Parts: sequence; structure tokens; C-alpha cells
Amino acid sequence: MALSYGTLDFIEGAVISAVILLNIVLGFVQDLRAERQMQSLLSLAAPTAVVLRESRLETVKAENLVIGDMVIISNGAMIPADLRISESVNLELNEASLTGESLPSTKRSETLAVGPDVAIGDRLNIAYASTTVSKGRGTGIVISTGMKTQIGNVAELLRNGEQKKSDENIGPFLRAWRIFLSGLKSILGLVGTPMQVTLSKFAIMLFGLAILLAIIVFSANKWDLQNEVVLYGICVAVAVIPESLIAVMTVTIAVGVKAMAQGHVVVRKMASLEAIGGVTNICSDKTGTLTQGKMVVHKVWAPQLGVMSIDNVTNILDPKDGQLSINGEALTTSKPSSYRQMQEAMPLIDAVALCNSASVSKKNPGSSTDSSTNGPGEKLSTAPVWEAHGDPTEVALRVLAMRFRREKGVILQGYSNEAIVEHQFDSSLKRMSMAFEMGGNRNINVLAKGASEAILPILNISDEDRALLENQLEKMASDGLRVLCVASKSVQDSDRHLLSDRSFAESGLKMLGLVALYDPPRVETLGAVQKCHQAGIEVHMLTGDHISTATAIAKQVGILRPGHETSVMKAQDFDKLTDDEIDKLRTLPVVIARCSPTTKVRMVEALDRRRAFCVMTGDGVNDAPALKRAHVGIAMGLAGTDVAKDAADMVLTDDNFASIVKAVEEGRRLFDNIQKVTIPCPARVAT
Repeated sequence: MALSYGTLDFIEGAVISAVILLNIVLGFVQDLRAERQMQSLLSLAAPTAVVLRESRLETVKAENLVIGDMVIISNGAMIPADLRISESVNLELNEASLTGESLPSTKRSETLAVGPDVAIGDRLNIAYASTTVSKGRGTGIVISTGMKTQIGNVAELLRNGEQKKSDENIGPFLRAWRIFLSGLKSILGLVGTPMQVTLSKFAIMLFGLAILLAIIVFSANKWDLQNEVVLYGICVAVAVIPESLIAVMTVTIAVGVKAMAQGHVVVRKMASLEAIGGVTNICSDKTGTLTQGKMVVHKVWAPQLGVMSIDNVTNILDPKDGQLSINGEALTTSKPSSYRQMQEAMPLIDAVALCNSASVSKKNPGSSTDSSTNGPGEKLSTAPVWEAHGDPTEVALRVLAMRFRREKGVILQGYSNEAIVEHQFDSSLKRMSMAFEMGGNRNINVLAKGASEAILPILNISDEDRALLENQLEKMASDGLRVLCVASKSVQDSDRHLLSDRSFAESGLKMLGLVALYDPPRVETLGAVQKCHQAGIEVHMLTGDHISTATAIAKQVGILRPGHETSVMKAQDFDKLTDDEIDKLRTLPVVIARCSPTTKVRMVEALDRRRAFCVMTGDGVNDAPALKRAHVGIAMGLAGTDVAKDAADMVLTDDNFASIVKAVEEGRRLFDNIQKVTIPCPARVAT
């Protein structure tokens, strides 16, 4: 621009000035919008809280809480501060936005028998600010408020980031030298995205070449710098510099932004569009990003049935979706053997249908859903729209019963009435039970379900059957599945009055079977991960889930490839490593389980120190610091929190991991287009 004005070419200078001004205005607007991420964090705070002060209940603003306050926790409320649970009754909290765990976390008041470095998701006696109560009630003592809470730590990471330990032990001269080098790189444009750095180096080379050509012109005229000589030297220098490059880049990026919008990707910062083309590593959250963020029954086991699997489920609420098989053989209603096998599963199916409080229905009753014309596992020609209410686990069990047309109302036709006794789920016992009076003989049937460790001790089975059951439990757990045990027993009408005693109702049970659930991967995730590997991009999974669950999902979506099974690490082990120890690792972990926000940030920084170009994806508050710290942050538009969206450079409007592949393709296409402008096509060489 300066050279254009110097040569009195005001039209070209004005055009370049306008383009530069346009870039400045767009960049300012984008940065201004990004600063609103702190306001999103403030919006997560609970406005009020019910506290017990001087033996009286008071409603106070959340910001007025102090350490030591006794807070009353009720169903549906938002936790106003970090609390140490002092009393709990069936208390479950939804911590998905903070920990990434898809299932509600059961809270209890007992002191944990573990060290202080336990993962956030495993701190079962702590309730964190901004999480919500999904079930039960309780009380808690305030232990942290404001920026000292876990959500406050996330805000601190977003605001300032962690201070580098490597800078703490260096002298003032070396620190000043590093600051000088950092400033010099910024001035020369040698920091930023790969394309920015490449173009900056290209510009520096052209600038040096322009000066060299001017010197040659002046030297050829023996430095007799008359007006004609000076003008000729400046013209030669200006001819070397591609002054239209900024305009070409602006137009190309604008076209790319429009193309990305059509591919379900909203570009919040224009520089990230070309930046994503140079990605070498993608760090992705699991829950809601690689998976659907919901529960579905994957396997069912009964002693006389064997293992029934439900695969290829795309709509987890549709009871006709998916393929059923028993012991590897497809299940169809046309085979008599399949019908007999289905009957073996009916007691188990009836139990999970009756011992259930969730509801699943369609939003549009007029659509075609005639269950009489469709067998289990057969897909409908038109996809109905389903909706569900209740706990995710209960919903998955209700869908399982609906697959076999065993609705609760249909089953109760063989009983006299609704449940005569109900023992609700207890988080300390990890089981629930209900008793139904059977018609005719007036016997009472007790049904119970719960975690394996809660049901096994109260079963009345032989040692041989117990060994068989434990073997199946181990197999399912090794696949990263959440296993529920279902049992029952028959009680004489004369013992009806004893059923109110929970210890009697839940004792001497007969085993019906096992139900294994999991959070299914998105259908398109496997193909997207394979495309990333083909393009030379390494995919990492950073999740708050248990390590066995994370490992199983990573294998299913292709993140853990053959030969990489050992690249799995717990966040506690990763956090204990210093930066130097992490840098000495031959390869960084492909899967890290039980991640905290700090773990994800350290992973991004470790990749940066290895000169890898990192993309971070996520949807929760726990992902926001890493989204901001990564070279390109991509948030989920549907399930993502406002904090994650505001901290990200891009937002996926369909929450589809496969859209990231489209973004990479568009970024590389953009780089190729700009390269065609700056580098001439080589001449063909005759052979």
C-alpha cells in the first residue's frame, strides 16, 4: 500500500487500503463476539439458593453464599456452589456439561476412601456448581464459591490460562529475550495458522527480493539516483510484490465460509477456515460428539436364552430400529426356533417393563407405526418421531420392552392391579423393587433390578449358576457396557404384610437375566475417523467416562487401531506427568479417560510443543478452555453449551463429527486456491 501511494498510484492504493480496513473491521467484530464467553459462564450461576441459617430456612442469592452454609438440595434445582454432601436420599446430579459423563452421577455423604487426586467424575460426595439435580434430595455444606468452584476454575482457564511452569525458573535476561523474540515473530507474522506463517515467510522473501532488485537497478546506474532511476527501481520492486493477494484471500475465504455454512459448519472466525486445512491432530470429546449422548440396550442375557444382541441402532427411541440376533444368529418371527427363543426372554422383558417409570411415545400419532405388521428388529418404511420422558436408563429399558410389544398396560392384564408395594431406587443400595399381585391364585410377584454388585448378594442360586452369571458379567463389563441385573421371586398372599420390609422383599431372589446398556456411537463417526486417518490426521478421544467405556467406544469408532491398544491412559496418570515427561513420551495417548478441563488443556499444549496443529471438539463447559486454547476449536451447535460455542472458532449445526471432515476438506481446498495465486504453474517438461 505504501509503495502504491509512493508511486502515485492512488487507485491501487485505495483498493488495498479498503481491503485492509475491511479485514480489520471483520476481525474486530469477531473478537468482540468471542469476549462474550465470560458472560455465558455467568449465566450458568444459580440465582438463588435455600440455606439453613440459625435454624431457619432462608432464600438468598447465590453470590451471597459463604463457606459453611448449609444448602438444601431439591429435585430439579441447580447447585449454587461447590457442596460437600452431608445428607442424601436417592440424590442424582446431571454433570454432563462439566465432566462429559452421559449418565447422572449418584451422590452420597460417605467420605471417599481415595486420595485427593481422584477424578472429578468420581468425587461422589461433592456437588458442583452449575450442575442440576435430576433425582432425589439432600443437603450440602458450601466448600467453594465464585471463582474457587470447579466451574470457576474453568472460567479462570478461559480468562488467563495456566502459567507455564517452565517460565518460573528462568532469569530476567532470558525472560526478556523470550519476550523480544515473541514480539519480533508477531511483527513479522510468524505466529498463527500454518497458512499465515507460510504467507508471512513468502512476503518476507518477496520483500527482500524487491530490495535486492532495487539495489541492482541503482547499482547498474552507478548510484546516480536521478528521478528516472529512482522511479524505475521502485517500479521493479513493486512489480515483485503481489499486492492483490489480500483481496484474493478475502474473496476466497468469503466463498469458503458460505460453502462451510452449507455443510452445517458455522465459521465464527474467518482465519480458522484456512487454519483447519493444516490440522494434524483432532482431540474430541466422546459424549454427544462421537456418540449420541443417550443410552440404548445393546445386549440381553438369560440362562435359557443365551446372549441376544441389538445392533445397528440409528434411532434409539424407535422400537423397530436395529437388528436383533441371538448367539450370532439373526432373530426373525418367521422361524419357529426364533419364536421359542423369544419366549425364553419374556420373563426378563416383562420385568424391565413393569419395574419402570419412564414413558416413550410418538409426537405424530398419525404416522405409520402399526406394530402388528412389523416384527422385532424390522425397520419401518417411514421414520416416526419419538419422544421420551424419564431417566435415560429407564427409557432404554422401556424401548427394549416395546421391541417385543410388551407394553406395561398389556402385561398388567394378567395382574389384579398396579404395584401393591414399591421400593424406589436407593443410591446407597443401587437397586429398586416392585411387587405385583397376580390374578387367579393371588400370588404376589416381586421384581427387582439394579447394579450387579447390588443384586448378586441377594440372589438364591447355586454356585454353578453364580459362576456362570459372573462370567457373563465380566464379558459385558470388558466391552464397556453398563450391566443391570434383573431378578424376581414369588410370595404367598399370607406374607403380603412383610413386603413393606425392604430386606424381606429384596431377598431370596431368582435370577432372570442381565441387561447391558451403552451410549451408542453416531453412525457416521466410524467413516469420518477412517477418512481422518487416510488424510494423515490422528484422532484423540478425551472423555470424562470410565476407562473401560472409553476404550470400548474408541475401538468401535476406529480411534484405537490395531497396534495402538496400549495408547490409553487415565487422566490422573497423565496429570501427574510434568511437561518434560510428557514431551519424552514416544507418542501421546490416543485415549484419555476421566478427563478434567485442565487435562484437556495440557493435551492441547503438549501437541503444540510437538509442533502439531490441533483441533479440539466438544460441547460442554469442561471443553471450553481447551476449545479456546486449541489452534481451532469446534463446538457442537445442538447439544453444546453457550460457553463452548462462544469459546470455539467453528460451530457444527448438526453435531456431526463427520462435518469436521468436510471442514478439513474445505480448508485444504482454500489453501490450494491461494497457492495457485501465489505460485505459478510449472512448465511442462517434454519426455
